[in-house]
Amino acid sequence: MLEKNKTPTGSTSGLVRHLKIHSTVEAEYKKVNLINNDRESKVGERRRRRKNTGQQLTLGESFAKKFKLDATVRAKAITNKIACMMAIDNQPYSIIEDAVFRSLVDILEPKYNIPSRTTFSRAIIPALYQEEKQKLSQVISTDIETGITSLSLITEM
Repeated sequence: MLEKNKTPTGSTSGLVRHLKIHSTVEAEYKKVNLINNDRESKVGERRRRRKNTGQQLTLGESFAKKFKLDATVRAKAITNKIACMMAIDNQPYSIIEDAVFRSLVDILEPKYNIPSRTTFSRAIIPALYQEEKQKLSQVISTDIETGITSLSLITEM
């Protein structure tokens, strides 16, 4: 009886010979890989459907899941823009949990992992506030040092 991990002859020469004969396999692989990259935007939706039905992920979906944008410059920029949108448009933190918003982000960047609403409320938005406060303080200080004659502040409450 053969072991599952061994070839019948114990050699891989036949496999190497096969790959040399069928050199178009590499081109086919690259073509399929490009198609799979286009399909990655649909991976999240299929993964959610499978999670609800209990189906197993495909190999491509498993690998796509592994390679998320965690702390890259692009992920930070996306997070910052979402925080700016929330602050400027006066959006609630719960927008992060909206299905339509999540599907939009998933289509735009399938590998982006949206931070939780708690992360936005406790860390990201306060950091954005401090950054904007510092910029405004710097502008006012510079204006005062250059001899500004008047300053008018208007607020809406």
